Amino acid sequence: MHKVKTARGVEIDFNELMIKQQLSATPPSIDVQARDHFVEQRLKRRSRRKAVQSAQQLTEDSVDQHLQDEQLESEAVPEPVVEKVRMKRG
Repeated sequence: MHKVKTARGVEIDFNELMIKQQLSATPPSIDVQARDHFVEQRLKRRSRRKAVQSAQQLTEDSVDQHLQDEQLESEAVPEPVVEKVRMKRG
């Protein structure tokens, strides 16, 4: 095949595209699979650890916020209720 220039001026090499498609279609070797598995396990471990830490932090924050809200409610003075009265004309 050959290279083609698009309307925007970008060159497309069809040989290069065909080679890339062939490489992506081949299954990964055993070494690559092992390395991918190792990396995934490390990332899972990190994400689990972060998830547990963030969950603990969220519960601590929500408890603190709830206690602050209760404290503010107990200190607050209730406002007087004012009702509107309609007067009858007549």
